[in-house]
Amino acid sequence: MFFNEDHNDIRELAREFAEKELAPIANEIDHNDAVPQAIYDKMAQMGFFGLKIPKEYGGIGLDVRSYVSVMEEICKKSITCSLTFSSANSLSTAPILLAGTEEQKQKYVPGIASGKEFMAFGLTEPGAGSDAGAMTTKAVEDGDYYILNGRKTFITGAPFAKNTVVFAKTNPDKGPKGITTFIVDMTLPGVSIGKHEEKMGLRGVATSDVVLEDVRVHKREILGEIDKGFTTAMKTLSIGRIGVACQGIGVAQGALEEAVKHIKERKQFGQFLSEFQALRFMIADMETKINAAKLLVYNAAYKMDMGEDVTKDSSMAKYFATEMSLDVVSKALQMHGGYGYSKEYPIERMYRDARVLTIFEGTSQVQQMVIAGAVLSDKKMKKEEIEKQQAAPAAQAKAAPVAKTAAPAAAARPSVAQAAQAPVATPAASVAAKPQPTNQDGKSMNILVCVKQVPNTEELKVDAAAGTSNLETIPKVLSTFDACALETAVRMKDANPSVKIVVVTVGSDKAKDVLKACVAVGADKAYHVNDPVFEDVDSLAVSYVLSLAVRKIEELEGAFDLVFLGRQANDTDAGQVGPQLAEYLGYPGLSYAREVSVVDGKVRATRETEDGYVVMDADIPAVVTVTKTEYDLRFPSVKSKMAANRAEIPVFTAADFGDDAVSIWQPTKTLKTYIPERKSGGIKIEEETGELSAEKLTALLSNAGVI
Repeated sequence: MFFNEDHNDIRELAREFAEKELAPIANEIDHNDAVPQAIYDKMAQMGFFGLKIPKEYGGIGLDVRSYVSVMEEICKKSITCSLTFSSANSLSTAPILLAGTEEQKQKYVPGIASGKEFMAFGLTEPGAGSDAGAMTTKAVEDGDYYILNGRKTFITGAPFAKNTVVFAKTNPDKGPKGITTFIVDMTLPGVSIGKHEEKMGLRGVATSDVVLEDVRVHKREILGEIDKGFTTAMKTLSIGRIGVACQGIGVAQGALEEAVKHIKERKQFGQFLSEFQALRFMIADMETKINAAKLLVYNAAYKMDMGEDVTKDSSMAKYFATEMSLDVVSKALQMHGGYGYSKEYPIERMYRDARVLTIFEGTSQVQQMVIAGAVLSDKKMKKEEIEKQQAAPAAQAKAAPVAKTAAPAAAARPSVAQAAQAPVATPAASVAAKPQPTNQDGKSMNILVCVKQVPNTEELKVDAAAGTSNLETIPKVLSTFDACALETAVRMKDANPSVKIVVVTVGSDKAKDVLKACVAVGADKAYHVNDPVFEDVDSLAVSYVLSLAVRKIEELEGAFDLVFLGRQANDTDAGQVGPQLAEYLGYPGLSYAREVSVVDGKVRATRETEDGYVVMDADIPAVVTVTKTEYDLRFPSVKSKMAANRAEIPVFTAADFGDDAVSIWQPTKTLKTYIPERKSGGIKIEEETGELSAEKLTALLSNAGVI
């Protein structure tokens, strides 16, 4: 109802990232009070920081529902990891996009969208929380400058922010109508950071005071009109409240999943906890409330995308979703019993993280005031005022078409853990330092990657009693070893964007999803070989079919300089396809390569052997079998994922390869198999009871002198 295919794809991408990257380290982040820099680097590369920022300012230009989809999935595993990218899409950029000049937008927004810079939001003060209009920070005019004095408190990301949006009173006598918005460079004289707040939850992103003592801010850093800052703040919070509501439904859904897992595994009084009616009714209440909250959040996001006034809708979403999250997470912890009070279980962290959601960006009581005011007010907003209010980037109605190539890895953002300002090298930067891949003629290279699809075993379900499984129906994913081969090619492309990557696979219709996944991480083109005659063939047959595919694709794409594939590509661990393919093509072959580069017109592979590592060179063109890599596999960016979904994938059948594919080649058949006798190296103990088995084992160990 609220989401289209693009939204669902973005959600799937965010879910995979959260499950693989965040879930395993979420408790560690909480314990260490630091988010690893690598997490921010990956989020930047995927485009999360610029998700709904307009493309003209360095963002992707997607809509609020895309933002909601990512936020919800990330917060199921770690609200902490959502804070900086959420701020980048709301509190950090909304004031600039709402009230800033074109010069200010071009100056500040692209750095935030790329993840290179962070801008904090300075509204709250020690004596002005819910009553933001009661702030005491002042700005006094002094020629071309304003002199700021005051203190902002509970400012997320202040220690590592490059700039902070600061609200200060330029006309104190006018109250809220005398507040102006400034952009304050955190390196200016007079700006200092207060102590690090030891928080109950959301540990991992630093929070502290921002102290302003006679800070001179030039008038060109004023956002919007003088004395109109309070309006900018309230409009910004209206956008931000949808993000907090997403945090609420995300952590609640995550807590429910943890509770369901626990009560289905733990027994009490001779039965699983999931069989107790009292707990089943609690689960029903939790599921119902989560879904009710989702509808409020999705409705607010949809209306914002349609350009409607969402002041009341965003407050209702924030109010209900965050209050709901406290109730659901509390019930989930209760179901864990004593284990829920232990830091070894995620639910304890979720309980602490969820508690602040009803407080920041407007308490529940403030939301009630906004909602009641909207219901009871007899004033209707003028049409032009609504249009002006919704001129924010959040009113992007539809996701625009994007390029069909993967975005290059973004530069690393400042380290949140150490509040460092120095840039951190990204994987792409390290690759660029190596010799750039070119062929013998000094031209850019064509690389073909042969990939295999394997069942997604994470979705495998086996019915032991019936002897059945869902193996044939579960989706296919890219073989890990072939993913390493593709990553090797993409890193060459990072170093030299003129490199062209083509992928090919042999398989059924399900293979299309795998090919699109390859395009999403950096391949330029994908080809699919699909014919029943190629089913259930051995590695030698697959090698032959691939050689025919290589020659056919070369007619369309030009000659290939390198052919990559993984050790398990189409062959059950033996590593045979690569050498066999090299023989069919007449190319030199390098197998078991951990690192691949091109030097002086030759391909160089660092090969893994029983005695260590061996470096070998081969002439180009060559076939290289990649066994594994020394670096992490990348996630696709949101832009490249969407582009890949629209990619056209040509399909070849046996008829396209001529008669050779069918008549000349016939798969090998095994007539007899010799299996050597396996001799056991142990002693099997079979007694009537466990006690007798233990006695016999003890006697044997005693006689052997072991005990």
